[in-house]
Amino acid sequence: MKRCLLLLIILINVGTALNAQKNKEKLSFKCSMLDENGTLWLGTNGAGLWKIQGSSVEPHSLIGHSPSSNIYSMTLDRQGHLWLTTDKGLMEFDYNQWKPRYWSADGPANAAKMSPVMQQNQHAIGISVNHLDHALLSVQDNSTKKRSLVYFDGSRYSELAGNFEADVVYEDLDAITWMGNGGYKLENGKFKSVIKLPMGLITCAMQDESGDVWLGIDGPGIYRYNGIELKYYSNDHGFNDLRVTSIHQDKNGKIWMATDNLKSDGDQGVSYFEAGLFHHLQDAVECPITSVNTIASDKKGNVWFAGDNGSLVRFNGRGFATIVIPATSVQ
Repeated sequence: MKRCLLLLIILINVGTALNAQKNKEKLSFKCSMLDENGTLWLGTNGAGLWKIQGSSVEPHSLIGHSPSSNIYSMTLDRQGHLWLTTDKGLMEFDYNQWKPRYWSADGPANAAKMSPVMQQNQHAIGISVNHLDHALLSVQDNSTKKRSLVYFDGSRYSELAGNFEADVVYEDLDAITWMGNGGYKLENGKFKSVIKLPMGLITCAMQDESGDVWLGIDGPGIYRYNGIELKYYSNDHGFNDLRVTSIHQDKNGKIWMATDNLKSDGDQGVSYFEAGLFHHLQDAVECPITSVNTIASDKKGNVWFAGDNGSLVRFNGRGFATIVIPATSVQ
């Protein structure tokens, strides 16, 4: 009898461990953003929206969304409102309430102004809302996988390009929109090329405190644009064919980036730029996370690295700490 009871306890413990591992694997962080109230938001693939306040990491409910919702990208507008692209469409948070901006299965209210491809099975995978009078979206059709570039003026959607390959759209403070293989300006409803990258497609973009725009590409290396000159950092700067998929500047001016990690093919590692030099952290002791999809800072200046399988690491300026998320937190 005691043997049977012991075996039952072992089986229960094994089952609990397997469920915890399964839940952890469901939690895949894909994007992040710090809002003006100091809350750090994390979007996931399949586990909805999460938030970090202090040392607390917990899921956050979105009205009309299931806990298993996909969050594809997020950004802040000039009012400080948080915008999300989700599998239910656009969401705007003005610190009082979440406002859905999604189109229905039959398309948005002005469906007549849009191509048929935008009227069903759509989700936005990239967004830029730096200017209050509009947002730019990279929208993918779920059935054909084709993408469109869409303009949103706050109430109406209109398609600017029906054959759009980029999944990243970033508008800097000079109204240059970075996407695909370069920078463009929107004039009279059409994009005019301002600068073209010699090689590579943009995978991420960020404007630093000095106004320089940093552009990660699909490999290798990264570009830096100061408004006049485009500088390319590649293998001569230690990238060794690494591609950059996420980029972020912390409050001390250090620019962090997620890169291919040499020690494990297919994973993402961490690099940073400081005082004119790149540092590529390939040692797990230096940074105990290899699968990095997104980087952000909290109001205390901690830098957070998040990735697949619930991977979450905090850097406080001196060392890295792995954050363990309880399996019960994953719905």
